[in-house]
Amino acid sequence: MSSSKVLVLGGGIVGLSCAYELALAGFSVTVVDRNQPSHDQCSNGNAGMIVPSHFVPLASPGMVRLGLKMMGNPSSPFGFAKPLTFDLIKWSWQFAKAGTKRHVARNAPLLLALNLASRSKYQEWASRLGTFSVKTGGLLMVCETPKALHHEEEGAAEARKLGLATETLTPDQVVELDSAIKGDLAGAVHYQDDAQVQPEIVLRSLRQAISDLGGVLRSGEEFREWIIENGIVVGAETSLGTIRAETFVIAGGTWSSSLTRPLGYEIALQPGKGYSFVIPPLDGKVQPKIGAILVEARVAVAPLVEGTRVTGTMELGAWGSDINEQRLEGIKESFHRLYPGIPRQALVQKVWQGHRPCTPDGLPLIGSLPEHQNVILATGHAMMGMSLGPVTGSLVRDIVTGQLSRLDITSLRPRRGN
Repeated sequence: MSSSKVLVLGGGIVGLSCAYELALAGFSVTVVDRNQPSHDQCSNGNAGMIVPSHFVPLASPGMVRLGLKMMGNPSSPFGFAKPLTFDLIKWSWQFAKAGTKRHVARNAPLLLALNLASRSKYQEWASRLGTFSVKTGGLLMVCETPKALHHEEEGAAEARKLGLATETLTPDQVVELDSAIKGDLAGAVHYQDDAQVQPEIVLRSLRQAISDLGGVLRSGEEFREWIIENGIVVGAETSLGTIRAETFVIAGGTWSSSLTRPLGYEIALQPGKGYSFVIPPLDGKVQPKIGAILVEARVAVAPLVEGTRVTGTMELGAWGSDINEQRLEGIKESFHRLYPGIPRQALVQKVWQGHRPCTPDGLPLIGSLPEHQNVILATGHAMMGMSLGPVTGSLVRDIVTGQLSRLDITSLRPRRGN
């Protein structure tokens, strides 16, 4: 399949990655996004972590049980929105069925390969554009209890079998690597192959690069309906007019399901709501130096140019822009326990909230729609949109150009039992 004009619906990291790779390949690209670039989309509030360490799908053994267990704790880091809707119950049932050891074993090598390919693509882009950098140094999985550390060490053993470099650190070694961590901890696992980028700078760089290649970026424009002629999608009506093209990429995050439904294709996506805030540099205070995930709290800590971004919470099925103050307080409390040198009052910042697109099997959806081969789906990346965006762009480019990818992405195709 090939064409000269491509319409990309969605202006987050996935949509921009697809648009950039297609523009580099010589296509005339238009990107339409329902929001302005400054909007609190998932890509803007992301920690910017590139995570080969995250090779286990979200749908894994025990995750539903954990979510149900935590539902009674309003400040817990993981759970399901209440009241449970029919769609969420159905999704949760599919999620529970998918979360098997066999599912993890079958897809872990693919998720690892995707993340490594994305890291390489980021490095390629950084070299070509010269507007952002890829920070190496790895990621710390910081554990407060021996039980959590033991579990992480088991995961690290599996990671080493897949070729990743890991090291278990004592509390003293953790503090030596990052002196901002001073709380009571059992140790950490250092995943040395992980990396980090500054999300906002990457997004701004991609928008400029697409424009420089002749691409058109249209923000604040709502999709209205598809234009279909003789059974073939030939265009889209938006709030600002008609856009015709030969190929269409749906990269609208959680809202992608509203774009496929008019084409007779339902995708099972649920929002995984999360929060983040940035702590600006504080005079006389030691700032975090290396990206970390606080394992028990499921909180990510990302040192960025403008300060430290702290992200957390996965509330499945939660729509809306309201802020759950109890979950937010849980994030702040967990951060302060392990970074006590940063005053608690400094954590009162502007809060980002966003809806990560989650599939029942924990794998992204990448591929042509079965009944409309010129419509390509690129969504469902959950918490790894920033990490998997570049490789998704490469895969979509290969689909559009008809090239055979070196990665077997059969398990990512839209029609796979979801």
